[in-house]
Amino acid sequence: MDIPQTPLFADKLVMSSLNGLYIYDFDAQRNVFINPEYKRITGYTLADIRAMGISFFQRFHPEDQARITAHFHRIQQAGDEEILEIEYRFQTADGRWIWCYSRDTIYDRRADGSVRRILGTFLDVTNRKETEAALLRSEATTQQ
Repeated sequence: MDIPQTPLFADKLVMSSLNGLYIYDFDAQRNVFINPEYKRITGYTLADIRAMGISFFQRFHPEDQARITAHFHRIQQAGDEEILEIEYRFQTADGRWIWCYSRDTIYDRRADGSVRRILGTFLDVTNRKETEAALLRSEATTQQ
C-alpha cells in the first residue's frame, strides 16, 4: 500500500498522534510547535510555552536538570539519522510531576551544519515508573 505524501496526510498524522510531539528551536530556546497531545499531557499551550521563555526549563525536575543539559549536548553532536532517548520528570500546568520518555532527532541544521531544530516525541510513562518503584520496594521488603 502506498502512503500518501501530501501535506494533509502529514498534518493529520501529527495532529492525531498518541505521542506528544514538539519541535524545539535552539535559537529561540523553546518549542516552536506542539501537537494537541502535548497540550493534553502537560496542560501547556504553545502560547504558554512562548510566554515562559527560558524559564520553561524550570519545568524539568531539579534532579533531572543535569541529564537534560547532557541530552541537549548529545543532540548537538548527533548525526541526522540518530534518535536520542531520555526519561525525565516534568511539571505539568496543574503542578503535578510526571515521568516522560522522549525520543529526539535532528529536524533542521544551520548552514554551518550545527543543529538548529529537533523533532521530539514523548509519552507520559508515570504509571510505568510508579509500578517499577512499587516492585522495587516490594522486593526490598521481601528480602528483609
